[in-house]
Amino acid sequence: MIQINRYKIHSLDEILPPLPKVRFNLDIKSKNKEAPTLLAAKLKELEVIDRVMIGSFHQKQINRFRK
Repeated sequence: MIQINRYKIHSLDEILPPLPKVRFNLDIKSKNKEAPTLLAAKLKELEVIDRVMIGSFHQKQINRFRK
């Protein structure tokens, strides 16, 4: 978790594993070319890829994630 001012932002490691029956929608906001690959690796590591839907306004990021 990181804290910015009074806001706490939890990591995927903190949120996804404790909620095994919950499905999530995640949006890739960044245009960084590595973001989709890093996200895919994290979801595979946590074994949650079957219950997370990925979206983005940037079609290139969706294409990179699908690879």
